[in-house]
Amino acid sequence: MLAIGTFLIVLGLGFVIYTNPAFFRVGKGTLAPWDPPKKLVVAGAYRYVRNPMISSVLMIVLGEALIFVSIELFILFILFFIVNHVYFVYSEEPELNGLVTITLCIKKCSKVDAPLKTLENEYNQGRLKFISC
Repeated sequence: MLAIGTFLIVLGLGFVIYTNPAFFRVGKGTLAPWDPPKKLVVAGAYRYVRNPMISSVLMIVLGEALIFVSIELFILFILFFIVNHVYFVYSEEPELNGLVTITLCIKKCSKVDAPLKTLENEYNQGRLKFISC
């Protein structure tokens, strides 16, 4: 359990270090709720994972639960997952669905077909306005 837990913690920390700068460079904002990104971040890990920073925290907490063989930390892991899932589905998604304008760097996103197709459909239905970088 020690090796798997350590691997998860290192992977989670690496993911945080890798994904955090995208909020500053691409999103023009921070992690803080009072200064959220001003642009939709779809670069780097955000192309593949919905919320890589929450995934990172989940990896770290699960790694700790394995290292310390702690049922309490495992319960924290489960609760953290549930609370975040509920928050994103019922709070953040409706807000994102109501956006009129999304800033999208088409050049950077051209390698991502599925999300672009979804955004193109939204655009074709008149819900989004594309602004190139």
